[in-house]
Parts: sequence; C-alpha cells; structure tokens
Amino acid sequence: MDVRDFIADSIVRTRAGTLDLVRGLTPEQLTWQIAPQANTIGFLLFHTLRVEDYFLRVLGAEQELWRRDGWDQRWTLPDPPDDVTGIWFTGNSWTADDVASFQPPPLDEMLAYGESVRAAFLDRLRSLDLSRLHDKVWPRRNPTATVARVLQMVVHHESEHQGHIGLLLGLLRSSESA
Repeated sequence: MDVRDFIADSIVRTRAGTLDLVRGLTPEQLTWQIAPQANTIGFLLFHTLRVEDYFLRVLGAEQELWRRDGWDQRWTLPDPPDDVTGIWFTGNSWTADDVASFQPPPLDEMLAYGESVRAAFLDRLRSLDLSRLHDKVWPRRNPTATVARVLQMVVHHESEHQGHIGLLLGLLRSSESA
C-alpha cells in the first residue's frame, strides 16, 4: 500500500461514517439548530463536501465541480460579502446569520454532489505524482500548506465535522424524545 492507497482508504471510510449519520434525515433535521448561533447538520454536510471540491484544484483540477457541473446555479447560498473570495463559497467564514439563513438543498442532491466530488478526488489522487507531496500550494496565503498537508486536511476535515454532525444528531434526538 502506498500513501495514495492509504489516503483513499481513509477518506472512503470516513465518508461511509458520514453517510451513515445523514442518510434519511428530513429537511427539518438538516436545518435544526441547538441555538441561534450554532451550525446545522445541513450546513456542516454542505461545507464538508464543498471543501473537498475546493481542494480538487490542489490535485490539478482546472475547476471545481461546483462551477463546472452547475451546482452553483442549482443551490441558493446566502448573499456573499463584498470582499468575497472563492473559499467563501465553501461555507468558510460564514456568519451565524449566513448559516441560519442557509436552506440546504435536498439531501439526495447534496449526496449526489458529494459522490461526484469524491469520484473526481479519488481519480486525481490515484494519478498524483508523489514527488509533488512537498509542493507548496498557496505560497503567499499559507506558506506551510503543501500537497501532503492538504491531503491530510481532507481526511481530518471530514472526520472533525462528522463528529459535529453526530453530536448534533444526538442532541436533536434527545430534544425530539423529550
């Protein structure tokens, strides 16, 4: 097993856990908030999928599937700030009001988007030249970010938000049974 296989196995296993948590959730469950300033499950899922798509460019994709396949035209996001950057469209730096106003697309659409992103990511990963692992990807914005670090972030990022989703589901189910 080389590092590409290890990373692929890690992200596939992590995604399976995320899918186990979210399959069958209703729109109400996707938008439930424990408090007005809190994230929703729908936002966390959207954000997780979008960040992986954003990272596709680090592996050499010319464009994110978000734009290339028209997902950006199908889903309505909160109004972006005046100083918007591409990363904002992943849910990074959204305000609590942005999260609260976000109406996630139907779950099956989000999961279809996630499947497309994952397939593209795995394709790119399989062909990754391992000599690129130490290449810097954002030298001005984040000089410590290398291809290897971004691959690590893909695994870690979804695992972290999977935990958040699991916690929110536990709290939601407690509130529903109370």
